[in-house]
Amino acid sequence: MNDTDIVKELERALSHETLVSVTREFDGRSWRGYVVGLENEWVLMHMLSGATMKLNGYTALRVKDITKVVDDHSFAPTALRLMGERPRPQLDLLLLDLPGLLSSASPIFPLMAIFREKLPNGGCYIGKVREMKPKKVEITAVNRGGEWMGEAYKFRYKDITRIDLGDGYLEALWVVARHTRREVK
Repeated sequence: MNDTDIVKELERALSHETLVSVTREFDGRSWRGYVVGLENEWVLMHMLSGATMKLNGYTALRVKDITKVVDDHSFAPTALRLMGERPRPQLDLLLLDLPGLLSSASPIFPLMAIFREKLPNGGCYIGKVREMKPKKVEITAVNRGGEWMGEAYKFRYKDITRIDLGDGYLEALWVVARHTRREVK
């Protein structure tokens, strides 16, 4: 698909509330969910957890990384509708650019997962936005045990490929991190 076709398919999925599968060439997996927000640079999807058949959190993907968008013709759309699961837009998120997305997500979602998947050592960092600069964001990170890391991590906006928000894992980490307030030395 070319860039114009991808944007048209994302717009159609948004306006028709269609469950779609989105593919990016570099990660080799499909992202199943509902498009609930779209701007020139970023698309926001309310994600389907296949294991639970529930909508679980949001993923923001760079539009320029998307190579394919197809409708999900499985039983999932019907099952979700019959179970009362509907996508919920996040109208307060600013998807115009990454600084807008990060600054608008911070008050709504206490933790976010930041991915730099195209870098060899990119990985995933989970934390809270600490400071935003013209070309970088600084976060205070939480480890897998819900402990606050002692140092701040800085990421260039241009390296960030994906942001996850509000899923069950991030919510559980936040409960532990907020409750314990432990910091790793």
